[in-house]
Amino acid sequence: MATPDFDTARLPAPALWGLTAMLAVTGCGMSDEVGEVEPVNFKSVDELFEAVDRHLECPEDTSGDYAFDAGEEHGLLSGRRCAESIVMAYSDNEVVIEEIQDRMATAQDGALPMVHDATWFVVDITEVAGSDLELAHPASRDLEALATALRTDYTEL
Repeated sequence: MATPDFDTARLPAPALWGLTAMLAVTGCGMSDEVGEVEPVNFKSVDELFEAVDRHLECPEDTSGDYAFDAGEEHGLLSGRRCAESIVMAYSDNEVVIEEIQDRMATAQDGALPMVHDATWFVVDITEVAGSDLELAHPASRDLEALATALRTDYTEL
C-alpha cells in the first residue's frame, strides 16, 4: 500500500507553528545520549542496605555487618550483608570501592555477580562462598533486576 505524500508546504502556518512547538517541547529536558539515566545515590551503607532489602527482601535474622579489606592504605571498610550471600559496601572515596572490587575480582574462584556505581556495590558471593555450606539467601538474588531498579550497571567479575 502506498503511503500518501506529506507536504508541509500545504499545512496552514498555525499548524506548522504548533508542530514546531511540540517538537521543541518534547526535546527539552532530554539527556544528550538516549537511555542515559542517573543512578540512585546513597549517603551510607545503611541507605544502600535499605534499598537492597526493599528489592531482595533480606531475612532479618541472617543479615548484618560485613567487613571488606581495602588494602594497607585504606584498611577495613564496614559493609553490610543481606542474608549470607549478598554483601555490599559504600564509601564516598571511589578509590576504596575500586580497590575492594579489584581484590574481590582476583581472590574469587567462580562467578561474582555485581551491581555497582562509583561509590558503592552489591555482590552475590554464593558461588565463591563454598559449595559445602548451606547459605541463607534473601527472597530474591536477582541482581540484574536490582541493577534496573537502582538505575545502574550489572556485571560479573
